[in-house]
Amino acid sequence: MEDYGIEEALEIGGEYSEFRELNEFGIQVRAYLFLKKYELETGNTLSFDTVLDYFSQEFESDGSLRLYNNGRHPEMQAFVEWMWEGMRLRDMITFVDYLHFNIYTNYFFENKDEGFQDQVFHRFSPQMLDALVRAYTDPDYVLDLTSLQQAGY
Repeated sequence: MEDYGIEEALEIGGEYSEFRELNEFGIQVRAYLFLKKYELETGNTLSFDTVLDYFSQEFESDGSLRLYNNGRHPEMQAFVEWMWEGMRLRDMITFVDYLHFNIYTNYFFENKDEGFQDQVFHRFSPQMLDALVRAYTDPDYVLDLTSLQQAGY
């Protein structure tokens, strides 16, 4: 299990925090997967780019504090309210851990002899993460991370 640092504690506590650790694909894997789980649960799509843009400014253009519930960011408000009203943080972490320690780890051990190279989970591309999510939701989906890895994802 990962140790949570002060930045994660601030995020969990609901305070303003920048995305400081974007990977080479421009995402923070845990946040990206939280948004995928939100989409699976609600049918609402909230892109990582939208969230990144929202958190890129602490203040609105008029100088007021940027708040998720000020009427200017209904997509953020829907996500925050869904997340906090349902106390879903534990479920979200469980989802991410399942993708990592079950689906990905099983794939790695089943495919390492065929050339699949182990990767650090927080460095995954959106394409690889999307494939893991699809494998989670569709039992008929044939997961092929090797091809994605060979293509540079």
